[in-house]
Amino acid sequence: MRLPYVVSIDFWQYKVEVAVKMTDGKLSLFTFQSVTDESKRTEDTATWSAWLDEYTQRLRQEEEGVADIQEANTDRCTVMNATNPR
Repeated sequence: MRLPYVVSIDFWQYKVEVAVKMTDGKLSLFTFQSVTDESKRTEDTATWSAWLDEYTQRLRQEEEGVADIQEANTDRCTVMNATNPR
């Protein structure tokens, strides 16, 4: 059998499944599906919105019980600048 070997094709959904022989000799099945600009934009928007919601929630939790937000932010920036490479 020659690999990659097309296992199935669904033209209506533009989906292709391909079996690929890996370097360890095992077969792996990969599914490739076409993505339209609109579907990518929709998925990216949902993903980023979910991430921003979680991040906003985390920042609000960090604010709880803090008397001086400005001082806490200055401390946070100091830690970030000391940690991140230049």
